[in-house]
Amino acid sequence: MMLMLTGTQKGMTNYQKRYVIKFVKYWNDADIIENVRHGDCIGADAQFHNIVRRVNPDIHIIIHPCNIEKKRAFCRGAYHICNPQEPLQRNINMVNIAPIVLVTPAEREEVRRSGTWATYRYAHKIGAKVLLIPPEISKFDQDSFFRRVGMKYPCPLDNACPTCKLNDFICGGINNPHPTATEIRRGYIKEFIRDVIMA
Repeated sequence: MMLMLTGTQKGMTNYQKRYVIKFVKYWNDADIIENVRHGDCIGADAQFHNIVRRVNPDIHIIIHPCNIEKKRAFCRGAYHICNPQEPLQRNINMVNIAPIVLVTPAEREEVRRSGTWATYRYAHKIGAKVLLIPPEISKFDQDSFFRRVGMKYPCPLDNACPTCKLNDFICGGINNPHPTATEIRRGYIKEFIRDVIMA
């Protein structure tokens, strides 16, 4: 499996980093990562690079740098570094190669004139599997946020079923057996990947 990250030059929030770490750890433990890709920009790209290196230094990281040196992080330890390209074209090329796209924007709502959101829109256009991780979100406004950005499921930790107080997509509603607390801790990422990423 190949995946890439596109994110803000301001850097990921703690909320975003927590989810990126969880997903990278899950995929690494499942031994399904072929390689990961990022654009070597300051901010989220550099953070993603360091997260992957900490989770498993043997994962192949392929860097697709932009041609604007002042925006580069010059991450070390990559398996391969591609030739520099104009930022938007670089992002398109990464999406064309990596079918799973992690998106960590700075904004809570989609905006124009943003490389991160432009990559998000292109990934949706070609049918890539997109995992959008907002900068932060509360239980009060997450439903409207995910409706606006078009994500299939809400945050896998917060939106509780009114019957069992567990997340709706985990418990499946009142007609399906509810998992135990241990199963939730071990299984919510697996369920999310099965239903969203691998669908």
